[in-house]
Amino acid sequence: MKLRDEITNDLLAERAEVQTMKHNLREIGVAQKLVHNLTTNPIPIGALNCLALGTKFISVPKSNNTILPLSMKSFRRTIRLRHLFQDDENNVMPQYWLPSAWNPNYLDQRRDIEATISALQHSIKPNTIPTKSNIRKSDIQQYNKLLYDKDILVILADKNLGYAVVTKSWYLEKCFDHLNSPSYNKITHEYYKGVQGKPTINHLVDSLTDLIMEYQDHLGSDEIKWILQKPKDEWQPMRFYITAKVHKKPVKGRPIVPSMTWMTFHLSEWLANQLNPLLANTEWVLKDSYDLLAAFEQINQTDLPYTVKIASADVEALYPNMDINVGLTLIKNFIEELEWQNKHKRDFLIKAMEFVLTKGYIAFDGEIYQQTNGAAMGSPMIPPYANIFMYQLEKDTVHKYKNAGSLLLYKRFIDDVFIITKDSNISELQNDLNSLHPAIKLTWTPAAKHCSFLDINAFVKNGKLHTNVYQKQLNTYAYLPFHSYHTKAQKRGFIKGEAIRYARICTSEVDFKLMVKLFTLRLQRRGYPLSFIQRSLGQVQHKDRHNYTVTAKPTNKKAIPLLFKTEYNPVVSHKNVRTALNQFTANILKLANVHPSISQKVTICYKMPPKLHVLSLKARKRKGL
Repeated sequence: MKLRDEITNDLLAERAEVQTMKHNLREIGVAQKLVHNLTTNPIPIGALNCLALGTKFISVPKSNNTILPLSMKSFRRTIRLRHLFQDDENNVMPQYWLPSAWNPNYLDQRRDIEATISALQHSIKPNTIPTKSNIRKSDIQQYNKLLYDKDILVILADKNLGYAVVTKSWYLEKCFDHLNSPSYNKITHEYYKGVQGKPTINHLVDSLTDLIMEYQDHLGSDEIKWILQKPKDEWQPMRFYITAKVHKKPVKGRPIVPSMTWMTFHLSEWLANQLNPLLANTEWVLKDSYDLLAAFEQINQTDLPYTVKIASADVEALYPNMDINVGLTLIKNFIEELEWQNKHKRDFLIKAMEFVLTKGYIAFDGEIYQQTNGAAMGSPMIPPYANIFMYQLEKDTVHKYKNAGSLLLYKRFIDDVFIITKDSNISELQNDLNSLHPAIKLTWTPAAKHCSFLDINAFVKNGKLHTNVYQKQLNTYAYLPFHSYHTKAQKRGFIKGEAIRYARICTSEVDFKLMVKLFTLRLQRRGYPLSFIQRSLGQVQHKDRHNYTVTAKPTNKKAIPLLFKTEYNPVVSHKNVRTALNQFTANILKLANVHPSISQKVTICYKMPPKLHVLSLKARKRKGL
């Protein structure tokens, strides 16, 4: 009798949950309101409705009648430039390119081209049919009220796990856990005092310019212009913030320091462009999980021994613990072993890395900090730097065990390690890897017949490695809602891309079909009609998984597409613009002596409106954080 009552209660609870999800779908377009509330107070319903839409949701913007005329002005300029600079060899995407503001004059010698552009302008008509709002005004009002609460912050949860609502005191505490560590110095007074009578930023720009000029004979003119380019407004210290590591207990903060506003950003981009291609010389560094799947295919060419075990490890707080002096020495040794470029270029790369790592100034809560050691997430050069840092430390140890035959596979993705070993006891290997450097420690999963790594579940079955999709328990599956103001092509593309990922990862068709069923259900909970889902998924088949794992070889020269740049806005009718551009191409092809860069098919390129997420960013900025 008691068991029957428990089953009845479970069924009633499940029925109530289904009814709630149906109600939510009708009211806000998504079925579940999954938000990490780290405060003791409930979140107002309207604010919860907004947060449930996720970090990528876009509300319908106001119609803007200036968009299409500005788009046509830009397109007319593009056509004129392409006609004036006709050169097939130069119609490629340059690696370092700074746009010019120069506007060419009317093409008096090619009035036929000008007439064709004018015809296009007359055929593009603004959309006059009103677009219904996709979010309730009352919900936005409640959300803004929450964001204006001086004691509350809405921040991102780590690992793409949605939103976390936290108190300002909690946020400050977690930020200062990092900023009060030995890796940072508070230098507010020194920063505003300046150096040698100059503002600190001017002194740093001059120092970087001097460094570039010292090596100018070994850098291209485009590279120099790129590195030293000026900001649109003025350089600002990097803004420190954290995401909530809700998958950890207790919840901690992951430090992020975006570097786009700081004067080392373009130098860091240049360094990333130099270091990333060199990762091909690291035997076990992964570009992504598909690299690991390719390694599994290779190792499955023969049966694995019955004693085989697999395990994974995580390097604890890698970025903050990468000693700068050690790191620069490791990079120097690495590029010298490769005999990369020449001595002058190698010297410049090391000095440039030192500049980026030691000249980073960080703003938080009205104070200025300087990072004295380690590296902060947010600078383009840091991922390849971290990969080479670890490779140089671990390579002798890994080679020792691989040469002994006990380590069948060793792969690493930045701070995540995956191994396949013949021996069930891997304590000696673990101890050796934990002794690479006093600050570098790895936390291991037990060696077993199965293991989760990145987005893959790997397991040994019948002497072979098999895989299916790994998804975290805390995953809220907060996919882009169907009623978000995105193009249908974007929505179809992300569904197809996710299905291809499932096909790539799942060894078994049964596992693939299960993932597609779960994905379909989760999409329906985000408001997607079943017919739309099925059309988007229809092209993806498990039998084609090998085709999905083969990646095209990258090419250094990318042809520049002909773009019609506009904004995604209710005033823009995609059908009208597409038809008009197709007719433009047909008309251009009828003209004599027209360069191929003009006569190719025009691609519509949309600038998307700001996401709803921008409101939470502005709120944090208002609070000085």
